[in-house]
Amino acid sequence: MMAMTIGCFDKAHDPNGLEGFASSFRREDVFSSIDEALKSSVGCLFVHVEDSDWEKLCENLSKERVALRFTTSKGYPRSRPKGKHDNCFGCLKPTKNDEKLTVGEFSALVAAFSDINIVPQLCTSIPMEIRGLVACSTVHRLRALHILLQACIVEWGDNPEHGTEAIELLGCHPAPSSVYARPNRVGFFYRILADSSWVGEKRSVLETTITEDLQRELGVNTLESNFEFVKLVREVLTADNENVPLSWDVTKAVFKQLDKELGTPRGNDS
Repeated sequence: MMAMTIGCFDKAHDPNGLEGFASSFRREDVFSSIDEALKSSVGCLFVHVEDSDWEKLCENLSKERVALRFTTSKGYPRSRPKGKHDNCFGCLKPTKNDEKLTVGEFSALVAAFSDINIVPQLCTSIPMEIRGLVACSTVHRLRALHILLQACIVEWGDNPEHGTEAIELLGCHPAPSSVYARPNRVGFFYRILADSSWVGEKRSVLETTITEDLQRELGVNTLESNFEFVKLVREVLTADNENVPLSWDVTKAVFKQLDKELGTPRGNDS
């Protein structure tokens, strides 16, 4: 494993907080201010800071570096990474109270954030060893769904009933699709939603996990206001086989919502 040096700045210099967890760090890698931490050469920063210092860190941390913010009370909610380079994360567990990090969990964070092969992947894939400690943070499922749905819309462009509306959704006339591609198969959507290949039965048990993943990427606590995603999940999980086509109504509704969520401009945004 190629190692990245980790430094620490704890605003409270608390031996029972972050600085206590980092007691094994080299003395020169425990900083007295956020400015000193930013000027240092360490590749990763573990910090317990005020909001103003966190904003400064997010604004100035170079893309080759990464930061993980800790708190003493509740932990940070699941959210997309901060910073100009999406390289500033929050720890889901606090350093104090009954839900606090264990020494083993802190060691797992150190191992992950010091591995230069893991750090670049943190925006899209959280290693099993630190799941529950750092949120999966970018909208990789939503982007993958959006790409696949655009291919589906192209296929619907040749449909006598929905072709005109499909063209309007895309904002341009689609190129003819291949009869061999059939991108609207629910099996493709299952691979994105479940992160696995199609299984013949017991798919419904995954509904809660898939729903939670979508809620996290959408940044919501419930899908009540994004019910088109509920319909997508249920249609995929209850399909008789992986070659069943996704319905036009669900295709259209989820595609339009993803255009909105991902800020995609179209030739016709009506």
